[in-house]
Amino acid sequence: MNVTIRISDELGKRAKHFAIDEGKPLSVIVEELLRERLRQANKSEYQKAQQAAWDIFEEGVSGGGQKFDRYELYER
Repeated sequence: MNVTIRISDELGKRAKHFAIDEGKPLSVIVEELLRERLRQANKSEYQKAQQAAWDIFEEGVSGGGQKFDRYELYER
């Protein structure tokens, strides 16, 4: 996919030099940076979901006011 972005001349020059030092095209550097940033964002969302699950686990789930003991639940 081709994408056009606008950045300052100074940032563009620094980015080009960085890409040359890395021996990679600038487009590859930008792609790597975007992948890493998105990976971190996804990880953050995962951590939020995981914390929400732990919060529910610690609070417990209402059984409709009814209490059961182990033997009633697993009665055979």
